[in-house]
Amino acid sequence: MSRLIEIDDTAALPARITLGRADVLLIRASGGQVVDGPDLLEVFGPFVPAVVTDAGRIISPEGPPNTLFFVARKKGEALVELSTGDPYGAAVLKTITVVIE
Repeated sequence: MSRLIEIDDTAALPARITLGRADVLLIRASGGQVVDGPDLLEVFGPFVPAVVTDAGRIISPEGPPNTLFFVARKKGEALVELSTGDPYGAAVLKTITVVIE
């Protein structure tokens, strides 16, 4: 069965993580990309948060995006570059290796 793995603190994220095929990785980051292995690990986002009101209207606060989803598609190793902090100012970059078993 696939897993949803949530990472809120990218500073505590190890340099290498292992996922199973079809696992979904949710990372709280303002941006990111798969720099090596885009056929192995698919990225969606970045997204801004939103909620549904009682009237069915979607509302979201102003501000930068803060969520990315990565879906493990095939076995192998992918290299991911994440951006945290203010995407319009002092962004912090972090690179991680994602192993897909």
